[in-house]
Amino acid sequence: MSKEQKQALLDSGIQKLTSRKLLVWLTATGLMAWGGLESGDWVIISGLYLGGQSVIDAIVKLKGLNHLFQKAKTGKGACVEVSLEKAALASLVNQAGYFLMTGNIPQRLGSLHPNIAPYGEQFETQDNNWIVLAIGSDEQFRKLCIVLQTPEIANDTAFASNTLRVQNRVQLQELLQQQFKQFSCQDFENEAQLNGIPYGRIRNMREVFEREAAYKNVLTETIEGNETKRLASVAFTIQPNS
Repeated sequence: MSKEQKQALLDSGIQKLTSRKLLVWLTATGLMAWGGLESGDWVIISGLYLGGQSVIDAIVKLKGLNHLFQKAKTGKGACVEVSLEKAALASLVNQAGYFLMTGNIPQRLGSLHPNIAPYGEQFETQDNNWIVLAIGSDEQFRKLCIVLQTPEIANDTAFASNTLRVQNRVQLQELLQQQFKQFSCQDFENEAQLNGIPYGRIRNMREVFEREAAYKNVLTETIEGNETKRLASVAFTIQPNS
């Protein structure tokens, strides 16, 4: 298999397998804003650290519960071991796939996806809000351009395929940014939802905790007469079957 065929296979596989849930998680929870729009590296660093921490917590609890059940049955305990290194390596699935298939060492991309574009690019709207895209197919890209009232971009040969969009992502981002400035954040969100365009709105901390679902994770405690607030560090619950 040639290098070009390997790259095409990789692009196709990643477009099918990449989860948009990470995008929603980063934007809706404020991680994207906290990471800083000027330094995308910290977006990924903070996201992987906090997300990895929650994953490890969940794994430990699941394994621990399993061994508790085994102890109840057999009377024997067990040692539960979770590797921080393996958990970190598992989070590199996209970058590792790119390296293993092509031999090329991935470079720092911040929030950008290494093999898909526009995916992870951030765009400022007319009302100074920020949107991040997760366009995973030619059809989604075509719909995006129609929503942004610039179908000619989708017909441009420089952006005719995902591989070409990755190669020309800087030019593409500049063109799309010009169009995003013509829309308010809410107007774009309405059209994106109607047309099935994967995106996320980047929320700051105030916007995050204005949402009831997020505020339910706030823990309040009175210490020496002073009310304190902190966020639950383990986003993991177990509910027994009825």
